[in-house]
Amino acid sequence: NNFEVHLMDRFGALPKQVSNLLLSVQLKWQAQKLGMEKLILKKQTLLGYFVSDQQSEFYNSTIFSQVLKFAQRYPKICSLKEKQTPKGLRLLIRFDKVHSVEKALELFGDLLTS
Repeated sequence: NNFEVHLMDRFGALPKQVSNLLLSVQLKWQAQKLGMEKLILKKQTLLGYFVSDQQSEFYNSTIFSQVLKFAQRYPKICSLKEKQTPKGLRLLIRFDKVHSVEKALELFGDLLTS
């Protein structure tokens, strides 16, 4: 947020593309807090790939427990799945009807505070 304010002070109103880029960085930071190593937002579907090491302490963490509870509480918008990738079996979370980065940020904010 400080960086955005600095840019606006220096250059004035930010183009939509710059605002979207800054929102994408915020989304990536939130995803990392939630244990995700990779994000894909395509065709109104958001996929988050969790830590690839299945023996990671992350899977015993409070954050991961929050993710599981959130997925159980909201099965119409969120689901957990395993997927075979070139790097092995990966756990991923899927959110449907995500129309924008702003919506994705909102969902991750809800997940972090649940």
